Amino acid sequence: MRTLLHRFTRDTSGVAAVEFAIVAPVLALLLVGLVQGWFDVKQRTDAQSAMQAGVRYYLQGGVDDVTARDFALRAWPSRPTDGVVEVSRACLCGDAVVSCTSMCGANPPAVRVAVSTRYRASSLLATTDIVHEQSVRIR
Repeated sequence: MRTLLHRFTRDTSGVAAVEFAIVAPVLALLLVGLVQGWFDVKQRTDAQSAMQAGVRYYLQGGVDDVTARDFALRAWPSRPTDGVVEVSRACLCGDAVVSCTSMCGANPPAVRVAVSTRYRASSLLATTDIVHEQSVRIR
């Protein structure tokens, strides 16, 4: 019996298979996590680039909100199905929001435009609303 036990502890055949069975699930989870992380970063970067394209339209002299939205949508090549671009305009006299047709004394109101991208990101662990927003003063 002692000889049989001694032979069993000395036998190393199959050790690689056991080690692989232990390590393979960990490596698979690591690979899935890396791919998911890369996909999340790419989605966020694409959405932020789209938002910045809409803002650049205004910085280059654009004035139309629909055109700014179209610029942003075209700059978002891998837009998720629920991805939206919103453009909002606010006219201000000091800190007060006023009608864009009114005057602030003898001057026209300052115009601020906010361009935002929004989508829902789903990962293995959670679902999160991702919003990128930037505002620019155009007048």
